Amino acid sequence: MCCPYFDPEKLPVAEESWPLGGIWEGRCAARLSYHPAGEPAPAEFLAGGCNLGAPTCPHFPAQAVADRVSFALRREAGDRVEIRFALERSHRPVACGSLHYDRREGRFAAAVLHPAAQDRLLRQALAFLSGRPQPIPPAQMELPLK
Repeated sequence: MCCPYFDPEKLPVAEESWPLGGIWEGRCAARLSYHPAGEPAPAEFLAGGCNLGAPTCPHFPAQAVADRVSFALRREAGDRVEIRFALERSHRPVACGSLHYDRREGRFAAAVLHPAAQDRLLRQALAFLSGRPQPIPPAQMELPLK
């Protein structure tokens, strides 16, 4: 699970026990109202908040629909990977869906999500995939959508 406002960018050390495959460094979209340039998430929040869900973060919006995003591998068949995701609030699902990734093409099939959250959710899903035993090579971890 990670904060729905966390935009993972770099995985310094992989550790399979973490939801996204390690403690990622990245940017906090909740802080954009304070820092429009997209200031990096504070180091003190990376392990306990950004990478695990952030309802106690001082930058977390009180009106947010979800406070965590979780991912699960549903199916792998050749170059195709299906991931299930759930947006949660207080440990209860508020929305869920599937994402389909093609390893050969290096991209997700078109997803139907709110545009403001879609790119961030897909980057979180790519972070999740990169921590798998058969990781996505970093050169293929890019948007746009198909």
